[in-house]
Amino acid sequence: MSRNGSGQYSLPAAYLAVTGETITATQHNTPLEDIASALTGSVPRNGSAAMTAALPMGSNKITGLENATASTDAAAYGQVLALARTVDPSIANGNFDHWQRGTSHSTNGYGSADLWALGANGSTVALSRQTFTNGQSDVPGNPTFYGRATVTTSAGANNYATLLHKIEDVRNYSGQTVTVTFWAKADASKSIATELRQDFGSGGSPSSDVTAIGVTKSALTTSWGKVSYTVDVPALTGKTIGTDENSTLELWFWFDAGSTFNANTDSLGQQSGTFDIARVSITAGDKTDLTDPTPLVPTYVTLDRCKRYYRTGQVSMEGPGNSSQAIRCMSYFDVEMYTYGSTNPTITPSFQYSNCSSGGVDLQTSQGFRIGATVTSTANASFTATYSASVDL
Repeated sequence: MSRNGSGQYSLPAAYLAVTGETITATQHNTPLEDIASALTGSVPRNGSAAMTAALPMGSNKITGLENATASTDAAAYGQVLALARTVDPSIANGNFDHWQRGTSHSTNGYGSADLWALGANGSTVALSRQTFTNGQSDVPGNPTFYGRATVTTSAGANNYATLLHKIEDVRNYSGQTVTVTFWAKADASKSIATELRQDFGSGGSPSSDVTAIGVTKSALTTSWGKVSYTVDVPALTGKTIGTDENSTLELWFWFDAGSTFNANTDSLGQQSGTFDIARVSITAGDKTDLTDPTPLVPTYVTLDRCKRYYRTGQVSMEGPGNSSQAIRCMSYFDVEMYTYGSTNPTITPSFQYSNCSSGGVDLQTSQGFRIGATVTSTANASFTATYSASVDL
């Protein structure tokens, strides 16, 4: 009889032996065979056999669950809560969606893709926006754009060409294991190197930078390929963060590196070429078994994160004519901008005047600024100003 639909086990009929009577084969064998069948359908506690069908839980909990380590494991509640706090990608523009400053640049620092800065000495590097073909499947997530670094090397031990992304606050991921993931290709079979750095900022007596964290050299081909590896980010024990609170965790891509930087690049060496980078992410824990660990975050959310450091806008003002008097207005940001120490956003305006001149900006804060101009006529005066606001990491 084995178990019924509710899982209750009952012995088969005619199993009961009576004192003084001979036990028949049916009484002896049938119950034991039935018990054997029931035990075969049970789950062994030692895990020696797998389930053969779905296990309905009947609204009950699985308790004492170990943290998941593979993509096919069930996740413990506490593990899910921990991961929920890191679902927003630290690499805010890892998909290269946002290019507020322009579609290309070739000078050190920022100039095109938001939050991506170039660095070069002796050698040169230029970053440009490239567009994926709709429907491509080489890089997951249906990204629209990717970044292309075009490098021209110049021999020299101190020469290099890099692309880097800074993450606000060195406390991020300190003392944790993270997974660095990206897709890349080159114009020929070449290698690139990546490293993490901890920069403790300025103000007071901050600790020196920690460099060459998780240095990894990756071989590229002319086809898109995934690179994914784990890094143990050092803890901050014994470290001092600068009082300006402008510390960063940084991801560096090395395309060309003189011998001075062997420790940062696993002796990458010097080379010219074209290097394409897409879908960059840093995520907490070991995600190397995931096809694509990049969290799904809408582009309007990542744009707001980019606007924390750079934005453009327009403001207009009109006032009555009164020569030599000023007309002013406040302009407020929709997303609060990053500030540190005594540094506030740098506002760069471009004015168009009507019966006024000498426009200027003051009262800059993380939330906005005041902009104004001097009236030059007794007629009504007005101005329109387009502006950029920046506080670079």
